[in-house]
Amino acid sequence: MAIVPGAVETLPFGCTSFALEPFDPFCPGLHIHTGIDLAAPAGALVHAAAAGMALAGFDPGGAGIYVAVNFGPHVRLLYCHLWRVHVVAGELVSPGEVVGEVGSTGLATGAHLHFEVQLDGRPVDPAIWLGS
Repeated sequence: MAIVPGAVETLPFGCTSFALEPFDPFCPGLHIHTGIDLAAPAGALVHAAAAGMALAGFDPGGAGIYVAVNFGPHVRLLYCHLWRVHVVAGELVSPGEVVGEVGSTGLATGAHLHFEVQLDGRPVDPAIWLGS
């Protein structure tokens, strides 16, 4: 199952010149996108890519309303810019379970999901988790 059925990828993981992304002196465009952006209508359901323990939070300067799912001790999946959260901290989620709804909270230019995978706190390409 897709994490947001019908969503369209608008910004891939990796180096970019998009100035709203974090600075990275090793990228030709001097910025790095730490996840993938999936455009979808506000309120579209967001499904967990893997099982794990959920945490929810708010980051007004970046991720906005988000859900983090800890998949083991080293991997964290982040679902950012949500409109609404459907899980509570400490809840065990299953693959495909609804964790939230697409929104545009935090530093966002429109309704989309920023999906990020962190390995030991460092972003890695989420394509592996999406089967693409």
